[in-house]
Amino acid sequence: MRGEVQLNTEGKPIYVQGDTARASLHQQTFYGAIKRDDEIKYVVRKSLSSLQPADVDKIVDDAVRECVKAAIEREGFKEAMSKPICFNEAKGVYIKKVRIYTPSITSPIHLKRHQMLSRFDHKQEYYVANDGNYCVAIYEGTDVKGKTKRTFQIVNNLEAAKFYNSKTDRYDLVPQSDSNDYPLKYILRTGTMVLFYENSPEELCDCSRTELSKRLYKVTGMSVMAIKRQTGKVDRYGMFTLKHHQEARPAGGLKAKNGEWKVGEDYRPMIIINHNQLNALVEGYDFELTVTGEIKFKH
Repeated sequence: MRGEVQLNTEGKPIYVQGDTARASLHQQTFYGAIKRDDEIKYVVRKSLSSLQPADVDKIVDDAVRECVKAAIEREGFKEAMSKPICFNEAKGVYIKKVRIYTPSITSPIHLKRHQMLSRFDHKQEYYVANDGNYCVAIYEGTDVKGKTKRTFQIVNNLEAAKFYNSKTDRYDLVPQSDSNDYPLKYILRTGTMVLFYENSPEELCDCSRTELSKRLYKVTGMSVMAIKRQTGKVDRYGMFTLKHHQEARPAGGLKAKNGEWKVGEDYRPMIIINHNQLNALVEGYDFELTVTGEIKFKH
């Protein structure tokens, strides 16, 4: 019964066990999807009182947007947003909430399907913004010209939680090769340590302990950056934020600098690089850190 301690045959308490994620799986706001000029765009519904001045031009409906702008011109922004705006006085229609475009949301998570499905595919699901990533898999191989190439796959917290709560073999969280048949090289998570090199991993063999310490950074963030070219092609990059292992200042007070790590460069407390710039050995694959902080190379 509720509130009573359940005992087993030996008279010992029975503890409820289960799997739970220890991270936020997604942000709380739900987004809608609409099609404009054959392109899917994501929108959110907001009350007038929660709007910011910059939101007004993002209002989806043209007639509603002009009505809101007219009210702001008459009364000022703060006063106009403090109450419903009359849209059609004869029919008693007032604007209390509006839908606005959210240009920052380009690849939301498809959380679940609506119970009552729309006839439009893009309107059949709840969309939420990602609130964190679990890991990034790096694949490396050579192309037809013999050049080294890398690809990546990012796994967000929601995908990881679903995977580990399933009966699937846990070693298959990411495939062992990508669509180009490049083999899996590394899986990096928040907290993974890396040792940077400029030209070749072999240069680390001759480094002093002090020099190795300069090159040792910790992964603190992972994301995806998409760049749309003039041709319409979209290039995607796995982005990493790394913090020097001896840096004790809060990340909010540090200025991160982009670009590959270089020998002799000025100290960078934080570094932002893409997956093609990750010229480094990775903890767990290439080296281990002892409890005293000593670096032990595996090969």
